[in-house]
Amino acid sequence: MVLKLTNIMMVLLLLTAHRAGVGIMPKNKLLTPKQNEEIRKYIDTQNAKKAPIELKKKFGTNLRGLRLISLDLSHTDFSNVDISNAQFIRVNLSYCDLTNATANGSVIQECKLEQSMMSQFQAINADFGASKFIKSEIHNSDFSESNLEDSRFDACNIQNTKFVNVIAKSIHFLNSTIVNSNFQSASISLGKFHRSKTNKQ
Repeated sequence: MVLKLTNIMMVLLLLTAHRAGVGIMPKNKLLTPKQNEEIRKYIDTQNAKKAPIELKKKFGTNLRGLRLISLDLSHTDFSNVDISNAQFIRVNLSYCDLTNATANGSVIQECKLEQSMMSQFQAINADFGASKFIKSEIHNSDFSESNLEDSRFDACNIQNTKFVNVIAKSIHFLNSTIVNSNFQSASISLGKFHRSKTNKQ
């Protein structure tokens, strides 16, 4: 009797462990096309219902390699989420929380980031070409080695952030505050700093 109970308990433990692992991605592994499609359909469904998009709750914090085009992800919580090697094209990322998020090697082009929180945000060697940052808070973040060509930072509060060796041709800062931020070796040809307060390194 004791042996049977022990066997039953072992089976239950194995089932519980298996269920807990469903949908959890191994670290550093990229999303598969099937997983990308599942996430895209979920976003479309939530937007159609005007319901919150809870990617982290439903799919976990490893969203490496996520591919999204022309979708509305406004108000999404990306805090502590890894979206490295992702591809976001014309995606609305306004009012998003990107605190402690990672986007190394990602392509985030022609995206809108209005009033988004980007604290401890790491996006090394990423591509933000033609993206618009509007009234966003950008603190203690790292955009080193990234492409920021034709991007805009309008009325942003930028503090203690690295822009080391970025390619920033025609970058546009308007009414932004830039404090203790590092632009060492940055290529900012044709860049404009209209009515922006700067105390950059």
